[in-house]
Amino acid sequence: ASLSGSSSRFDNAGTFRKAADSGTTTIGVTFNNYGTEELQSGTLLCSGSFVNSGSVVLSDGAACVMANGGSATGSFTAPAAALVDWTGNTFSGAFSLNPGAQLNGSGLYQLDGATVSFNTDIALENLALVTTLGGTSTTLNGTGNLTVSNTMNWTSATIGGSGRLLIAPGAALTVSNSGTVNLSGRVLENAGTVVWMGGGALNLTSTAITNRAGALFDAQSAASLSGSGSRLDNAG
Repeated sequence: ASLSGSSSRFDNAGTFRKAADSGTTTIGVTFNNYGTEELQSGTLLCSGSFVNSGSVVLSDGAACVMANGGSATGSFTAPAAALVDWTGNTFSGAFSLNPGAQLNGSGLYQLDGATVSFNTDIALENLALVTTLGGTSTTLNGTGNLTVSNTMNWTSATIGGSGRLLIAPGAALTVSNSGTVNLSGRVLENAGTVVWMGGGALNLTSTAITNRAGALFDAQSAASLSGSGSRLDNAG
């Protein structure tokens, strides 16, 4: 089902709930969430801009897909088997995670052909950077520090902006890129395990990869790690 219209919006200050049906419900207007969005089953596709100033709470197996930009100063909570996905399917603008935003739970947070700016310090368990939708490029950007405490998969994307991407102790980053991926500006700091197993190059621009004492950077790729104004610091 879909809710659509031109130059229109849906303002939620109460509870918006998607329940019962396991299919996809499409919101094709600007969706301003000031209250609570409960996704109990199926997929909610925001093909209009989505602004979350409240809370988005998913159940196991549910998905929240944002396909046309927006911002958040509120929270997302995704339990295991739930998905929060920023896609490039109809993306016409970036999505910004601003001060106050939180990404909670053990579900998957995924950037797929979208530009998402982390403009505040964010900690999350599971992150994926992929490109599956028509070749639209994926970019992780912004000024905030980003900490991954469980797993991160990097198959295609540019990681940019400023600040730090920290792979926490006990966490693992898998770089399984078939083509070139880029790290620009933002420092990649590994305190856990990085496994680079893709056939594509890892290109660095004005940045550093820091491998902390006790950490492991496991290069299983025959490709190149290169770039300008950058360095690899290994204490592990």
